[in-house]
Order: sequence, then structure tokens, then C-alpha cells
Amino acid sequence: MPSGVNATRLYPDAIPTRPEEFEAWWAQGRQALQVLDGQLQSRQYLVDDRFSIADIALYAYVHRAAEGGFDLAPFAGATQLVRPHRSASGLSADGRDTALG
Repeated sequence: MPSGVNATRLYPDAIPTRPEEFEAWWAQGRQALQVLDGQLQSRQYLVDDRFSIADIALYAYVHRAAEGGFDLAPFAGATQLVRPHRSASGLSADGRDTALG
């Protein structure tokens, strides 16, 4: 089981899930990160070489991946998505809207 799995500890009654059910979810998540990583190896943005809603939508998931037990270290492209888009999206490192203070 990957480290950093906080969801079941934070919200134990939200979705009753057995630990063995997580393996399939992690496999699908790693596959999605591999696809994203491949797309971002040779480009900075996902669509049309500019910041778009696609980048914002995926940022929302990728910047919290560690909380789901995913290690982003092997995914340089996915990590690249998170760094520059924090300032462009107006979000702080912990995901709060910096415009709201």
C-alpha cells in the first residue's frame, strides 16, 4: 500500500472501502499519471501551447496526488504541471485561493 493515504483516515465513513480495493485505483492512477507525464515531457501546457482549463482541471488532482498515496517523483512532466500553474491559477502551495487571502 502506498504511503500517504490519508483519505480513509480523514474520512473513514465517506466511502466504506477495503484496503485491497485501493490497488486497482492506484494502478489506474499511475496509468493516468504516465499518460499525463508523457504529454508534458515535451511541452509546458496540455492544449495549444498555452495555459487553459485543461491545465487547471488536472492541476486540481495532481497537486494533491500525494494525499492519495501517489509519488510524483517518477513523473517529471506531471510535476512540471504543478509548479508553474500555482501562480498562474492563483493558488498557494496548499491549494488555497491566494486572491481570497
